[in-house]
Amino acid sequence: MEKMKYYILDEEHRVVEVEDMTTWGEWFNRIEARRVSYTKLGKTGYVVSTVFLGLDHNFLVTETGGNYQPIVFETMVFDKDRNEMGCFRYTTWIEAIQGHETVVEQFAQKLGLVETSTGETLN
Repeated sequence: MEKMKYYILDEEHRVVEVEDMTTWGEWFNRIEARRVSYTKLGKTGYVVSTVFLGLDHNFLVTETGGNYQPIVFETMVFDKDRNEMGCFRYTTWIEAIQGHETVVEQFAQKLGLVETSTGETLN
């Protein structure tokens, strides 16, 4: 069985593997370091949250060659009762930011929070 790998982010939001759990745990304990973005969707109670996971969530692909990138970012959508409405995962900070923005747009449209170019609200 392969040893668990732990990841943190450097100052430029690049994923860095760390060897010991203590270093990882101290870094991971700071939510401000892990939070990528957080958006409340109007007064609907819906929330879109994107965070750095710190552990690889790529359970289907094994490491091959030097091009492997762990899946360590996640966007989740919750409704007003905190039920999970969607989950999306990424390998880089940039992908996570872009993914968060895309999910916010998609759910805002579904919830009728986006206006069309003619000014009418989508339902």
